Amino acid sequence: GKATCKQPDPIRQPDSDLQRLLEAGVMAQRYLEMKIGKSDGSGHPDGRKRFSQPSLTGALFAVSEGPKVEEEVEVESFVRYGQLGRTGRFQHILDYARLTVVFPDAASL
Repeated sequence: GKATCKQPDPIRQPDSDLQRLLEAGVMAQRYLEMKIGKSDGSGHPDGRKRFSQPSLTGALFAVSEGPKVEEEVEVESFVRYGQLGRTGRFQHILDYARLTVVFPDAASL
């Protein structure tokens, strides 16, 4: 599981405004999906998109979970960084945009 109640990672977002971070996550997600290739239309019931022919050499497929939504950020930031207060904790969440690329093995990376 994730470690909790620890000092925040020194790497963080330059902005602490949740709405701007969510908007940036949506834009970054669109960019990632555009760069990885065309979705094959085989989505998952939970909304994930599958890319069966990603544009990365050696990759088997990619899956986009979509951008992180406000409720997910609120919960994760409270659990991990609640001691920072409402405004300071959002900039420590780094995965506002998420895309997983699957390779057959580590050597293919």
